Amino acid sequence: MTPPSFHRLVDEYLSVRRGLGFDLETPEWQLRNFASYTDRIGHSGPLTIECSPCSHSPADQLVRLVAKACRQRC
Repeated sequence: MTPPSFHRLVDEYLSVRRGLGFDLETPEWQLRNFASYTDRIGHSGPLTIECSPCSHSPADQLVRLVAKACRQRC
C-alpha cells in the first residue's frame, strides 16, 4: 500500500481543524510548502526533525505540528 502524500495529509489536517472551528496559527502556505518539500525528497513514514529543510528554523515547529496531527489520526 502506498503511503498518502503529504499534500493529502495537509488537506485532511486543515479540514479537521476548520471543521472544529480552530484558526490556523501557521499560515496555510507554509503547510503546503512543507508538503511539497517532503513529497519532493520522497519522504515516507513518520515525520522526524531530519525532514526539516533547516534544523534550526521555524520549519522545525511546522514539522512537529504536522507530525503530531499525523500521529493523532493513526
